[in-house]
Amino acid sequence: MVGPRRTAPYRVGDLVSGTSYVDPQDRGREMPEPNTGRVVQVGSGWAGADDIAAGQPPHRR
Repeated sequence: MVGPRRTAPYRVGDLVSGTSYVDPQDRGREMPEPNTGRVVQVGSGWAGADDIAAGQPPHRR
């Protein structure tokens, strides 16, 4: 069994590609589109929030 990931799959500055998300009720007038961009932030930006989301106690800084 593989344990939880301890690092993010991307780093700031990485070039990533994906598809935009459109709510199903909006797809009659808007469709998902491919997009490419650079990672500018990894994590929530809120101290401890990523630890809590991962089921860990908040890390003290």
